[in-house]
Formats: sequence, structure tokens, C-alpha cells
Amino acid sequence: MNSKQSKAKALKRLGFYLLAFGFICIALFFGAFLIMDGLVDNSPPDIHVTKEVVSPDGKNVASFYTISGGGAAGYVVIRLKIRPANQVFKSDENYIFEMRHGDDIDLEWRDDDYLIVTYPMDADIYRQQTIQGKIKISYGGKKRVS
Repeated sequence: MNSKQSKAKALKRLGFYLLAFGFICIALFFGAFLIMDGLVDNSPPDIHVTKEVVSPDGKNVASFYTISGGGAAGYVVIRLKIRPANQVFKSDENYIFEMRHGDDIDLEWRDDDYLIVTYPMDADIYRQQTIQGKIKISYGGKKRVS
């Protein structure tokens, strides 16, 4: 075998190894992608209405609810929304209050257009809307009961 033939054979072998290496890399990439996709929880969040209080005139409902999801790392968001009593509850962006690390709130309608919300003082508050339409909302913190 002369040197040209041995170089051609070596290049052929090198090309084969590079092609095999490329296929292995692609297989590992897609395999890792499929494994990671299986670890991520793509299911919709769980929504649970914990408490509902109807206004004295029966026209509005204050709904206290939790949203949880996210798989192993997970998250829990606690929200409050006011809706007309003739509408079915729906979790959407029209909430008036959001907290994390709180477990309960007290809801009290003082009259048809005034709602008092009391929540744990050490909760993290992310939204506190003080008016919705003609309804005024006031907030206050309370100590946790051990």
C-alpha cells in the first residue's frame, strides 16, 4: 500500500468516526431533552376556592382562593376577587388581592359597597387593590394564632 492509499484510508476512517460522533451527540442531545421534558410539570395549576362571602345585598361575592402547581419545586399563590353573584367563579387577572406565605384571611362586608380584608401580618403581599367599581376595600394585618 502506498502513502496515498493509506492517507485516503485514514481520511475515510476519520470521516466515519466524525459522522458516528455527530450521531452520538445528536442522540444525547435529544435524549437529554426528552428526559428534562419528563421532569417538568406542564399540567394546569390547581385552583381551590377556600372561602366565599356574599355582600349584604346579595349582588357581589368575595372569593378567596389558592392557585398551586409547578411540580416538585412548586408554588402557591393566594388571591381574592370580587365578582357579581350571578357570575360563576373564574380564576383570571381580575383579582384584587394577592399574597404568599399566608394561610387564611378574614372577609367582612360592612355594607353593600365596603369590604374589610384581614390577613396574616407576616404574609408577602403582591397586590392590594382598594377599589373595584363602586366597592371600597380596606386591608389590615393580624397576628397568627398558634
